Amino acid sequence: MKTITTRALLAVLLVCALALGAAAQDKSVAVTVKATGEVLVKIGGAKESPLKTGARLNDGDQVRTGADGRAVLVFTDDKSQLKLTPNTSLTLHARRAGGRTDKEVEMSQGTLWSKVTRQQGEFRIATPTSVASVKGTAWWTKADETGTDIITEEGIVGLSSRETNQEVDVVSGQTGHSNGQESTVRPTSDADQEGLERGELKRVVVPMQDGDTRRELIIEYYE
Repeated sequence: MKTITTRALLAVLLVCALALGAAAQDKSVAVTVKATGEVLVKIGGAKESPLKTGARLNDGDQVRTGADGRAVLVFTDDKSQLKLTPNTSLTLHARRAGGRTDKEVEMSQGTLWSKVTRQQGEFRIATPTSVASVKGTAWWTKADETGTDIITEEGIVGLSSRETNQEVDVVSGQTGHSNGQESTVRPTSDADQEGLERGELKRVVVPMQDGDTRRELIIEYYE
């Protein structure tokens, strides 16, 4: 496994510490752990602008990657991860209720890897044809004009077709497909997994300040 250089690690620690420390105060829902190539964010009615590593994201923010763009977003409440590959567009939605945060990722197109580290509240990924509800921990979502594919690596993902509400469970080693009217499940093939890679596991320890209390936040993510 490749190690992070001291300078690179300090840079990541700095941007994440600033972003996550501020997130505890302004209630942002996610932090950008990595952004390379063309990665754009749209906030409210503003025009798209480049999304930088360390930037905080709020409910309703839209993120889009270009042909060479890649990004890793981490939710600040439970450290669940979203890994965006090129040509992926999504909008983040998060609603706090008591000690939980319900999350929905509205994904219009592209390929997205998700990992729920410690689920707190509901976690869903909605595409034009389907809704995927998390019952597991790690899976890929692919959305295009033909429908939605869910490729489950760990656990279970419930895949529901929007038009009929038909739902199937997609377990580890299976691929689910929805065209909006029906959902089907098949064993995951090599063709299903072509070009899909988690990447290298990285780990950073971020110092946090909550009032008078200091603590460390450990973030593990796949590049």
